[in-house]
Amino acid sequence: VAEGVIMRVVPEGISVAIEEYGAEGTAKLSSQNWLLILDKQTAYGRPRTKFEGINMKVFDRVVVSIEADLQDLSHRSLRFTFLGMPTYRPDGKLAPVPTAPGNAAPE
Repeated sequence: VAEGVIMRVVPEGISVAIEEYGAEGTAKLSSQNWLLILDKQTAYGRPRTKFEGINMKVFDRVVVSIEADLQDLSHRSLRFTFLGMPTYRPDGKLAPVPTAPGNAAPE
């Protein structure tokens, strides 16, 4: 789990750069849960979903899980899964995201 920056909104989801690891990848967002507006480079959580009220745009910070994509071993790649927006504790550190490891569902 890491905090990253949205670099662009693409038809599949959001492109996220993780400064801590020097990695960039696409976190896929389901069209059932998200409205992606490519012209404005924004993503809106659809009403009546757990993402309702979330609006994301380029340079916003997000929390993603990163894991090795084992689908195609000849082309090593990382899989990014959107977990939510970052929340901070009073001491300024990133608060943990309430998602059990390995149970993150793709959005």
